[in-house]
Amino acid sequence: MNRSELVSTLELVGRALADQPMVPIFTCFCFTGTHVTAYNDAIGIVAPCKTKEAFAVNGGTLLGLLKNSLAKEVEFTLEEHDCIIKAGRSTFRLPWFKQDEFLFEEPQDKWHVNMAINEEFLWGLSACLLTASKDNTQNALMGVCLNGVQHTLYSCDGDAVTRYRLSKSQKSAVVAMMPSAFAEAVLKVAEAIGKEESDDELCVSLEWARAEIHNHVVYGRLIENKTPFDHAKEIKDTIKGEPQFMAVPKGLGHALSRARVVADPESKPTRLTVQEGRLKLLTESSMGIVRDSLQFGDYPEVRANVNAEFVQRAIGLCDEMAILGGCTVYKKGDVLFQLLGNMSD
Repeated sequence: MNRSELVSTLELVGRALADQPMVPIFTCFCFTGTHVTAYNDAIGIVAPCKTKEAFAVNGGTLLGLLKNSLAKEVEFTLEEHDCIIKAGRSTFRLPWFKQDEFLFEEPQDKWHVNMAINEEFLWGLSACLLTASKDNTQNALMGVCLNGVQHTLYSCDGDAVTRYRLSKSQKSAVVAMMPSAFAEAVLKVAEAIGKEESDDELCVSLEWARAEIHNHVVYGRLIENKTPFDHAKEIKDTIKGEPQFMAVPKGLGHALSRARVVADPESKPTRLTVQEGRLKLLTESSMGIVRDSLQFGDYPEVRANVNAEFVQRAIGLCDEMAILGGCTVYKKGDVLFQLLGNMSD
């Protein structure tokens, strides 16, 4: 088979390889004869790949060897104890597993959602991933919540909440927490394939999310939580009213970059003050003091301490903002909304 094409396939599928060899087969690419799969007990990825026989070999080792070869073609031959891999003039021998040792079987669940995976959905998934928790002590928040009842995607990391409204045609009666690793894999596969198919879709069962993207399938085990986080309530309780939105002022991104030079190394806040039609930024740390002033327009006087990095991230997606005593909020039309909690003094 073509080495370059195989490497491309394995790089995508390899996102589901386990990091630790606690269960050896979870660190392997499993070739079934028609497909190659990887599965780490949380996500699984299946891609077309024809081989003469079924076998599994360590994923990191195989991919490393193939990426460091210049051969055009690669051949696999199975012996009793070794899988012999011939790539040009190079020959590799790797221990292999038989098909009866494979642990992943594609779920045959009853799927409750059939949602189109299109540009709209992928953009929303990407936006929500930015504020999905990365803290292992907050496992219930380490993903993107599909709220089919409200036809929305949500995420929260404890400091920020993101809401993305899907078109009403994407409505379903399911609420499911999809793990971040699954969402990241869906985005990577969609980007790599590069063309949108009309039958690309997301399906959800009681235990799994399943994304079909062209001829690839990504599975993600849903995050279980008996008391799921109520994103909509968190937004309502934090804002307490209707915020007044203003266009993001010109030059704010650059001002935040300057603020971060002294703020980021010591995790210091940047103070936003609105007064007499101006938005003033003040950042102080042991590394220095940075001030900026921008035109902001007719807006009530208010002061807020913010994380400059998070604000910069938010205005990279949104074009309107509001500054409140307890938080700042950002939006792009009626589709994307993000709330950032203020920092203490």
